[in-house]
Amino acid sequence: MKIASVINEYYDTFSARYGDTVLPSQMKALQAMRDCRTPAADELYVRCPDCDYAEWRPLSCGNRNCPQCQNHESSKWIDRQQNKLLPVQYFMVTFTLPCEFRTMVYRHQKIVYSILFSCVAGILKDFGLNPRLLSPVKS
Repeated sequence: MKIASVINEYYDTFSARYGDTVLPSQMKALQAMRDCRTPAADELYVRCPDCDYAEWRPLSCGNRNCPQCQNHESSKWIDRQQNKLLPVQYFMVTFTLPCEFRTMVYRHQKIVYSILFSCVAGILKDFGLNPRLLSPVKS
């Protein structure tokens, strides 16, 4: 299944429900992915110089969020990130905010995320400086 089919199926419902809260850049990305590799995204005329076969081919949207266009770039980025990993065990740590803060966070993203990351950095530093907290859990 392609992302365009999902977007096409739910675009009108999504726009009606969230259209007034979605950022213009988000709607632009949705539209780009919706049109990706269709005549709506424009076309390129290609012709074989040997046999004179020619055809119009739809262009990709090139949007950084589009899985059709960016799959190769994403794979290369993941490979580069994996090459940077140290040969040690990693853990994922997740910090969340209560859902009641969503409206405030949406309206003041820069401030809220700045505060959140500052707090997270402090917590992780304190955690990392306490050897008792770093020892493996015994069951």
